[in-house]
Amino acid sequence: METGALSKTIKRRQNPFAWAAAHIEEPALLDQVGDYLTFDNWKLTDKNWKLDFLPNYVAVISEFTQRTFSFSQDRLKAIHGVLRTLDPSERAFPGGLPRAWLAETLLWQPRNESDYFIDTKTVGMPTWSWAAWALSEGCVWSEYARPDAIAGGEPQTTIHVQEGEDSVKSYCVWTSYKTLFGSKKTIPHSLSKNARHLLKSTGTLLSFRTSVCVIQIGEPTFKQNISKDALQTYYLMDNDHHRVGKVWTCAHIARSPRKHQFIALSSRRTGIAISGAVDDVYIPKDAGGEGGPTNKPARGWKVINVMLVEWKGDVAFRVAVGQIISTAWNEETMRLIYLG
Repeated sequence: METGALSKTIKRRQNPFAWAAAHIEEPALLDQVGDYLTFDNWKLTDKNWKLDFLPNYVAVISEFTQRTFSFSQDRLKAIHGVLRTLDPSERAFPGGLPRAWLAETLLWQPRNESDYFIDTKTVGMPTWSWAAWALSEGCVWSEYARPDAIAGGEPQTTIHVQEGEDSVKSYCVWTSYKTLFGSKKTIPHSLSKNARHLLKSTGTLLSFRTSVCVIQIGEPTFKQNISKDALQTYYLMDNDHHRVGKVWTCAHIARSPRKHQFIALSSRRTGIAISGAVDDVYIPKDAGGEGGPTNKPARGWKVINVMLVEWKGDVAFRVAVGQIISTAWNEETMRLIYLG
């Protein structure tokens, strides 16, 4: 198995996101990760436990995705044993992402300034998974070093898995949801004819009802002399060229002449990551005193986590992720989305 070693200090670090290079004398075996991570007390069915699982999953995958493989289809197979240690159940890790933390882990990004592109040799892997991409420097979840950046408000999502030539299993991320009259059982979405056809090539599809908006991609947040395929941040703009947020993408995507369509994935309770990327007209206001309303600090903004997508019929495919201030997002454009 072609991997690198994990740092011995992962359990002892106060911030497991502050990743260190492995020592040369470390054994190059990812299946020894169980010696360093406290798997025994984790339960993947309850999202209210201590945040031990998420930062450790992020740390493992962030380092793992920096490894290279002779055969790209082995990328997810190589980490399979580690994921099975976390949870051996069949439905725990669709596309290599944890089902119980899907809203958070869908928001992975390539490392800053790294080249990345969809790996066409990887068959049967959805574009929303890190395993479907060639990432020169691996992927990261930079936001989750802060507890207030945890995603919320995610839609009820169905996972569709191709299990045979004509066999599809569909199940919901959450088996029930709360209403004013008690809990109600979730019902999986059905697949359209086109989605069923494309599922055979992606292996796994997600479906959920969400809003879709056309947003312009503006200039990079700062000029860099890097490859047109390398990740950097760009301003997002409304039709009047007001800044409304950021997207993490590359020059050849940002400069594409086609319209850029984004779908809402979830929300978060802080706008620190897009501070300085939102014009005054969209910044929420505090009532203020005699001086009148004042801008709320970025840490108090509600932000929409969005995904830039391309379409094949009614099926969307991941291009990049970003954040938009909620005051600039139109939530009235709801529709059923298939994400492949």
